Amino acid sequence: MEIAAIAREVLLRQNVFHPHDASSSTRKTHGLAKVICTLEDAAMRLVESGASVEPDAFDDVRRALHALREADEATLDACLASAQELAIGLAPPVAASPAHAPDRSAA
Repeated sequence: MEIAAIAREVLLRQNVFHPHDASSSTRKTHGLAKVICTLEDAAMRLVESGASVEPDAFDDVRRALHALREADEATLDACLASAQELAIGLAPPVAASPAHAPDRSAA
């Protein structure tokens, strides 16, 4: 439910009085949606691992998403990278074990 609240608060709500939020570029909107999806994936990994997820665990990502939403084009990439890093950091993806590759040293 917390992720839905963040999506509503950051992605769907716009501030008509803010110069960088009154309208949003496709790039910024896509970035916001991508970070929210990454956040949802991370939260699901936590839940699937049996960990509890407290609402305040999302505070840093929420602040980064607000900064991204209000970013101008000059700072958009930095804000996007920061928000994405925080979302991934909530529960980093588990690296898949590499498939057994045939031994080619004798060839």
